[in-house]
Order: sequence, then C-alpha cells, then structure tokens
Amino acid sequence: MSRPILVVSASRHAGGAHVAHQLAHHPDVHPVHARALGGTASTGVRTPDRARSLSLIDAPHDLDPLIGPLPEVDVVLVVREGLDTIAAARRDGIGFETAMHEWRTGTRAILTLIGKPLLPRVRVQLVHYERFVEEPVGTGSSLAAWLGLPSAAGPIGWTKVVHDARNDSGSDLTALERARFACASATHARALGYPVPPIRPALAPLAVAIEVGFALHRAFGRLLA
Repeated sequence: MSRPILVVSASRHAGGAHVAHQLAHHPDVHPVHARALGGTASTGVRTPDRARSLSLIDAPHDLDPLIGPLPEVDVVLVVREGLDTIAAARRDGIGFETAMHEWRTGTRAILTLIGKPLLPRVRVQLVHYERFVEEPVGTGSSLAAWLGLPSAAGPIGWTKVVHDARNDSGSDLTALERARFACASATHARALGYPVPPIRPALAPLAVAIEVGFALHRAFGRLLA
C-alpha cells in the first residue's frame, strides 16, 4: 500500500481545498475523499496500485482519531490568516461566529499536532496558504518534493489564486469583529506567525464581554448535549 496523503485545512476557507485540488492533478495521486468537515479520512474507496491516496479534512476538532488508524501517512497542514479566512467564509454566506469558531477549532487541532512528538510513521508539513497565492509554482513544487512525488511522472499545473480584494480581505470586517478576533484568537494567530489586529481601547471591554458570553454559551451547550 502506498503512503497516503492527508490534507488538513484549518477551516473550509483556509485554502486546503485548493492545495488538495492541485495535488490531485499529479498522476501518482488518487483523490478518495473530496471533503469532510471535521470528519474521517477513511472512505472505503480502493486506491489504484502504486497511487498515493489523497483525502481532505476541514476544521478538525482532533487529528489523533484521523491519523491513529493509518499505518503511515504524510499530513499536509494548510493554514491561512484568520481574518482573511473569515472574510472568505462570509463571501459564501457563513456568519462571523461560525467562521471564527471553525478557524479557531481547526488551528487548535493543528497546533496540538505539531506541538507534540510524532511517531516516525507520521510526517507533517505546515503550509501557509498565502505562499501559494504569492508563489504557486515554487511553493507547490517544494511540497511535491517533500511528498516524494516524482517530477518525471508529469508536472503539477500549479495555478495562481485570484482573489477579490474586497471580499477576501480581513480589513473588510468591522472594527468590533476584528477586536473580537483579537481577543479570542490572538494566541493561535501568533503561534502560526500571523499578526494580531490592534484593538481600539473603547471596544476592548465589549469585545471581551461578547467572547466570554459565547464561551459560556458553548460550555453550557456541551454540558446539555
């Protein structure tokens, strides 16, 4: 059995789908799962002999159950700046609360994985989606080389991502939304090397109060579930 490839996206709009789509163009890669929100990497679809199976997982809550059953795996962790991710989600009709919670949940799972010792059978590569936007060919080729995909089998057609600057930029969010993100997600953002937006002093107490309220709401929801 060839070593499977698992692409993990911090959220549905963090760029994992684009990276997986590009990898799927390689003749030695066989996609077996198009998308699973926090789901399982097991699909029951047989991969052709010698081909590398490719699965995509969005916004995982915990990566251990996904990786544990696999005898060996290459994991590509795709992250994107939080505010831009939320803005892209809004473009697709996803609300701020859902988008921010999804990004924070997915990045927490990714940071947990890369922050602990891994067995030799598990290889992990962290990929910043912005690098695919800025330099798709170089970034994509480096990733393919890390995965051991032979260039002789045919080049991957890495394509440049085109964004609508108005709808895909975190600067389009309101000042309160940016303040709430900074209060709730600053630790995750900094750990991934992303800047944290400044909070207007007048908005800080309100942003903190809202996030505390939502945290309590989620905690009670888990207790009642």
